[in-house]
Amino acid sequence: MYLPVVQDAPAQDPASDDAVDGGVATARPRLSEEAWRALVLRYGGALRYTLRRRVSLVSDVDDLVQQALLQAVAGWSAFRGEAEVSTWVFGIAHNLARQHVSRGAGLVQFGQDDAVDEALCTAPGPCELLMQRETLARLQDGLDGLPASQTIALWLVAVDGLSYGEAAAWLDVSVATVKHRVARARTTLRAASL
Repeated sequence: MYLPVVQDAPAQDPASDDAVDGGVATARPRLSEEAWRALVLRYGGALRYTLRRRVSLVSDVDDLVQQALLQAVAGWSAFRGEAEVSTWVFGIAHNLARQHVSRGAGLVQFGQDDAVDEALCTAPGPCELLMQRETLARLQDGLDGLPASQTIALWLVAVDGLSYGEAAAWLDVSVATVKHRVARARTTLRAASL
């Protein structure tokens, strides 16, 4: 599936404080409050967006984002600079998410085995799954044919559930522009019978 490009907040890169001597990174000083704020502004939203795809409960996602950023700040002096700051921060977040999921956190625990056996199965059948796959394939083809600006706007509003105002702030454009892009994208997709 197409994932829109996440725009970074216009803040200084905490990695700009890197001190390199002869190709070997030296120990980093502790992050200042300003650099900490820049780190949160730059990666907080993108981490939340990414982890929402891996963790089912939004409250758990918020906790994991906070934990990842705290671990990044706590481990800043140990960051060697062999990778981008974003790669390092997202690596921390993905490890936390993997640990969270492997512990089974957020899964429903039933008190009676009988209740599980008696529950109706709501999973789609093979025919429904095939139809869903075909629809998704056609939708992906349609999205691939749209201009990137329309695809991103449609994705943020229709898939991620952002309001037009939130999407406008995310894309740094006016609300009218977002509404126009979404309307054009929907019209194009309808015309293609998607």
